Amino acid sequence: MQKIQPWLKRQQFDCLTGIRGFAALWIILSHQFNRLEAMYPDQGALLKLINVGWLGVDIFSLLSGFIISYAYCQQLSKPTVPVIGRFLWLRFARTWPLHLFVLVLFMASLVNLKDFSVIENLWRDPQFLSQLFLVQGWGFNSYKSWNVPSWTLSAEWFWYLLFPLFSITIVQVHRAATALFMAFACISITGFLLIQVLDTSFATTHKWGVVRIGGEMFAGCFLYRAYQLGLPERFPYAWVGVAVIVLVLLNPDLPIDIGVTLIIMAFLLLVLGLAMNQQPFRILFGNRASIYLGDLSYSLYMNHWLFVGSGGLFGYIQFTTIYTVIAVNAAIIGMSVLTYHFVERPSRAWLRGFVKPTNSSSTQPTGKSADK
Repeated sequence: MQKIQPWLKRQQFDCLTGIRGFAALWIILSHQFNRLEAMYPDQGALLKLINVGWLGVDIFSLLSGFIISYAYCQQLSKPTVPVIGRFLWLRFARTWPLHLFVLVLFMASLVNLKDFSVIENLWRDPQFLSQLFLVQGWGFNSYKSWNVPSWTLSAEWFWYLLFPLFSITIVQVHRAATALFMAFACISITGFLLIQVLDTSFATTHKWGVVRIGGEMFAGCFLYRAYQLGLPERFPYAWVGVAVIVLVLLNPDLPIDIGVTLIIMAFLLLVLGLAMNQQPFRILFGNRASIYLGDLSYSLYMNHWLFVGSGGLFGYIQFTTIYTVIAVNAAIIGMSVLTYHFVERPSRAWLRGFVKPTNSSSTQPTGKSADK
């Protein structure tokens, strides 16, 4: 019988939920970089940190692989049609309702700019249809449109469809060190493919984003397997991860592709340390405010392009002062609170009601983190 490590009996990964909120805010600020730079060109260090906020997407992808493995890998290790169907339905319940709601708001912005007749043509627009069905990140689109951040959702869905096959491989790894090595290898191979083969980078989105997201999700899956099998808990994983991130950001001579790859590898260590509730990171990410912000993270991510994207419902806002920036971001948070409580949670609960719960092992942790 496989030994279950003591920390696996914790009911939920509070720190992993908490960091998702900070990652979402980092992404949102990065999409305001040009406006902030125009207002405060002398804030070099802070602007540099904001400019690389797209790395928040990579944190999301690692967390997605980690949490989905924790929640579903054991069930899917012996896949059957009902088990696979339940997994995909729960992913649908988690992601699609809010996606549709925000897409409808983008349609409303289009009507606001033109008239209702444009709606009739949407059903013949491949860009709109690909986004509606979340396949725009599979290489079908030649440019970004509509709710641009949803490309990550599309890329994740590509790998959700393949996850039942991949989960069979994950459970065949029986040593924690091997699983951890595989997690780092996934990032290395992904970086090699993106940079050397596909002639792009980890910053790629709609064109090769499916490769970026897939490699990081699989890294997160192997990271959970390493965590599950048992790694030395006293090792300061989170501190080492933060130290690497700081050293890379402070080294202007390091080639950017190497630096970004090292940062994403450091995210693996940070996630591992947070999963183990290592201090003092537990204080920062495990408090109630951070956890609630993490709960809002999906809404924050999906809503913010309405405010900061040129094609959004509020895209005409002029960022002229810091007060405008504060007001816009407060509005994003306020709207996300509403969509979380009145769109995300009710729709997810309603759709989940169509499938029966499975009998999970008593040693498997449960909690809202299980739902990504």
